[in-house]
Amino acid sequence: MPFQLTILGASGAIPAYGRFTSSQYLNIQNRHFLIDCGEGAQLQIAKTNISLHKITRIFISHLHGDHYLGLMGLLFTMHLNHRETDLHLYSHRGLDEIILTQLKHSHSVLNYKIHFHELIPGRHEVIYDDEVITIESFPLMHRLACSGFLFKEKTKPRRIDKDRLPPDMKLQYIAQLKLGNDIHDEEGHLLYKNENYTLAPRPSHSYAYCSDTALFPELTRYLKDVDLLYHEATFM
Repeated sequence: MPFQLTILGASGAIPAYGRFTSSQYLNIQNRHFLIDCGEGAQLQIAKTNISLHKITRIFISHLHGDHYLGLMGLLFTMHLNHRETDLHLYSHRGLDEIILTQLKHSHSVLNYKIHFHELIPGRHEVIYDDEVITIESFPLMHRLACSGFLFKEKTKPRRIDKDRLPPDMKLQYIAQLKLGNDIHDEEGHLLYKNENYTLAPRPSHSYAYCSDTALFPELTRYLKDVDLLYHEATFM
């Protein structure tokens, strides 16, 4: 099960030769995310053979151009490639107006729906949760509303030890063992003890993305025990 980060751009406020502005692609257990979308993001995506159709959620940290100016081009390319799957967009208020204005004046209607999730300035909150991961936003210290993002895998299921399984074990028993349960018969007698037939779960990982921010004490609270940290440091 992959936990793979691809940095598409990390050039600061202005693109440089061979370097693009902020954008990242994150794949966690076949969940595909884009974090920020600076100029040239879709060119970088094409170079890395990432499928645009797999990206389901885009997180924009703040509304300085080097973090979102590649977004409209990306949205139009998804449209031209006949995307039909809904896209979820997380950002502070204002990006929705920018997108609607560009669609209005280009007389465009996208093939797919965009669900806009507004980030609240200064708030630390869970913005996405499923059976595999949680995603949190947390405030950063910048000249305008700015959020970091924390991606955390939940505890993974125990792994079946195939070498220990009886050849005639029922499939429903195996499913219960994967959930960490012991198996009992109808009278409550223990048939299979979980730890005798399973291995410990694979490690769960976490990743924190901090775009433009000054250092402030509360930041360490959000980042405590994170496995991988990206922290932009263009300015002091």
